[in-house]
Amino acid sequence: MNWWPVDSSEVRLFNVAPDSTGLLRVDPMIYAKASAESYEIISYVPKPPVADFTYSQNSGNAPLFVQFTDTSTNDPENWEWNFGDGKTHSSQNPGHTYSFPGTYTVSLTASNGEGRSTETKENLITVDFTGPLTDIVLSTFNKKTGTLGQGGYLELVSSGDLSYVRVGGSDYTLADGDVVRFENPSDVINGRISLSGGSVYGSDLDMAFNVYKNGVYLGTGYPGGLIFYDEVRSTLVVTVSNRRGYMALAADGFTISDGKTTSGVHLYGLMPDDLGNMDLAMDSRHGVDYTGFVYDYDITY
Repeated sequence: MNWWPVDSSEVRLFNVAPDSTGLLRVDPMIYAKASAESYEIISYVPKPPVADFTYSQNSGNAPLFVQFTDTSTNDPENWEWNFGDGKTHSSQNPGHTYSFPGTYTVSLTASNGEGRSTETKENLITVDFTGPLTDIVLSTFNKKTGTLGQGGYLELVSSGDLSYVRVGGSDYTLADGDVVRFENPSDVINGRISLSGGSVYGSDLDMAFNVYKNGVYLGTGYPGGLIFYDEVRSTLVVTVSNRRGYMALAADGFTISDGKTTSGVHLYGLMPDDLGNMDLAMDSRHGVDYTGFVYDYDITY
């Protein structure tokens, strides 16, 4: 039998043996010549990818480098990575450095001409911080305003069995070790966050947050309740504008600014101080006040 492939079909020959001349030759690029009792043609059906990936490590101290490897099936042609910290990538096997402490969800969307598939690994990467925190005191006036950046979150590990969080009129009890995350869904220029002495009174969280318990979404709103905690992670970032106005800023007791200036500041990773206190108050008409610790800060000009 001679045959020439005309499409992407597959030919299967059964009980193959040499032909009457004693020839058995198979060349998939040209033809096959042999004797066979029967055959069937199997059509190849292209399929959309099934996304998946592996990672080199998923915990450690900041900065933490993670190598991601695509293991998607069905021949993907395009890759869209979301590393959970606001950064993305489109290569097949990217590496990524997590600069700030927190817990990060990673997703990969793989696609080809037949469709797309997304694999999401919730709370995959945990980054800790071992360096010294910086004690910040900040006050601005004269409409020198600030912004609490979209996507940042405050994550608390519940301590004891008396804690609960209220979202949208429903109370959710918290057991010892439960993880509660308040995630900022948009840029905020007005509101207040206040922690005091190892507890959070929800009435002080008067910014709307997406609220999660152990990675499960509870709702969006102005959280209430009372949370006792013994661990905190934060990716909250405050940016004070470069517009001219008054800014008083001290870091670890050292005065950086105390007067009118066009400089601004970034505060990275808002955290409670050694006594468990942190207070951020933002008013678009007046300015920003912050007392507490941060992982890092920088002055902008």
